[in-house]
Amino acid sequence: ADPICREGTSLHEDGHCYPPLLEFPPQFDDALEALPDCEPVDGGEDHVIDIARGCVSGACAGDTYLEIVDAIGDEVECVTTTFDNEMVYCTWEALGVDGLFVDDDRDDVPDPGQPTDRIHVFPPYPGSTIDGVGIGANVACFVDSLGHPERLVLVDVGGEMMARDLLYDQYGLTAYDRGDDDESGRPNGYVDSMYLYGY
Repeated sequence: ADPICREGTSLHEDGHCYPPLLEFPPQFDDALEALPDCEPVDGGEDHVIDIARGCVSGACAGDTYLEIVDAIGDEVECVTTTFDNEMVYCTWEALGVDGLFVDDDRDDVPDPGQPTDRIHVFPPYPGSTIDGVGIGANVACFVDSLGHPERLVLVDVGGEMMARDLLYDQYGLTAYDRGDDDESGRPNGYVDSMYLYGY
């Protein structure tokens, strides 16, 4: 005799009861085409993002700690990372910029001549590209300026699929909308973190 399946499940050819298959998430193209229009940010002339070079306000991926201090100032705090005691994060909190540096002698000071491999920007960083791409711009601005990302992570927020992670390998850029700007911990449509590696 056929087994009796629980409510919400159905009998399959292998003789077992399974719940209905979940629908596949919407295709990336559909999700991106459904984005609201771009709301660019205006960084002005003093704080320009150059995605191609991996630069913000004159501080670039590949620069040493001293070169970055020269570009954006010495109001910075450096702390040893939790994952490697010979690496330090140096953060210009007031500007919204940080870098990751080698610290071989473990003195919480980046070693001279050692470059950072990326520049990270977060609120309140005020800058943008000439297209208005920056912290606080909505996801559509990134798609309009850079095209579709090579990788995209969508999450369900209140029944709506929203872009959380945009990875542009060809540009050396990753952008995130993880709710850090409003401390919600979930996407709200506006990018709140960018990592620039240059290309």
